[in-house]
Amino acid sequence: MKKLIVLVAVLLAVGTGIISAHDSKGLQYTEVVVRPGDTVWSIAAENCTQKQDIREVIHLIKEANKLDHSVQIHPGQALKVPNYKTN
Repeated sequence: MKKLIVLVAVLLAVGTGIISAHDSKGLQYTEVVVRPGDTVWSIAAENCTQKQDIREVIHLIKEANKLDHSVQIHPGQALKVPNYKTN
């Protein structure tokens, strides 16, 4: 039963973007699940402040997720996104 509760807690954390990690540059990343209609631009806009250049945030998302120039993302896909709102 304990294992099930832990598993459910982890799945909820992943689904809500609570789990985060830091990269070698000290940036904190949050995992975000792509929803229908999302684009890399819209995800970047939701996860940065006015202090960041959105083009740099898009570059960091593409780099962290090894996305090529076509930047094809799909609903349900998990992306690492820099989380400036908690830094």
